[in-house]
Amino acid sequence: MAAKLYKAGMIMIVFVSLMLFTGCQDKPDTHTFELDGKTYEFPKFVFEQYPNAPHAYAFATEARDVLKYIPCYCGCDVEPYNHQSNLNCFIDEEKSTEEIIVYDSHGAG
Repeated sequence: MAAKLYKAGMIMIVFVSLMLFTGCQDKPDTHTFELDGKTYEFPKFVFEQYPNAPHAYAFATEARDVLKYIPCYCGCDVEPYNHQSNLNCFIDEEKSTEEIIVYDSHGAG
């Protein structure tokens, strides 16, 4: 009985330690971008190709209600992207929620 309690206790300690360790780490694949007094957290790919891409992603973040009515103009409305609007080039609406925005790499270049 004591051996089972010891084993269960050790498993719990390892589990809690792992949760604390992973919860305290920074997101390694994100960078912050400041514009007009607002701070945005974008994936690394937003910063890799074009210097103005973070501005476009900031606009897309703020103007989602506008961009969803602008059709795609680069041909990404077909396979494999199947974007429904220009918004989909920047934000993955299927994976995003009200609290979390999932960015699409298509708009970065």
